[in-house]
Amino acid sequence: MASYYDDTVPYFTGALTSLSNVLTKANAEGNFATLLEARLISDMLPLAFQVYLTCEVTAKFAARFCGTEPVKLGTWTDLKTFEDCMSMIDKAKAELNAIDKTKFDSRTEEPVEFALGPKTGKLSARNYAMSFSMPNLFFHLVTAYNILRKEGIPIGKMDYLPPWGVTKAEIVE
Repeated sequence: MASYYDDTVPYFTGALTSLSNVLTKANAEGNFATLLEARLISDMLPLAFQVYLTCEVTAKFAARFCGTEPVKLGTWTDLKTFEDCMSMIDKAKAELNAIDKTKFDSRTEEPVEFALGPKTGKLSARNYAMSFSMPNLFFHLVTAYNILRKEGIPIGKMDYLPPWGVTKAEIVE
């Protein structure tokens, strides 16, 4: 049986790799800085925010699950270039890589407090991961992907799925 670490952390790692993949393709198309301001619709936050939140959710998941204080990644307004985005992704990956697997697996039922706007939420670490962190992680990752698609960046499933082990040979078209 896999540990809880094995059931969660690889998904966060994969999400950051997937984000890096699609941003790399976007950067190859040129004019990356203008993409950071692109939105799906006017009342949604731009690509830079989606990149930031994907990283922020990951870093906070790693810290809160392990009972430590989350690292400060900066803000979404700090993301002005492709390199800024890659640096933030690397910082979030470093937080995942720093997790002590034994400590992580011992804390699944520990309470985790987190901000919900002006309020505070409290869940077991397991429920925090599955009911709050992962849904937010994938929401912001897919929103970033969709913004890039809307902007005409030639990305597809095979830019998104490989970090989780899916190969082109396994996709029936």
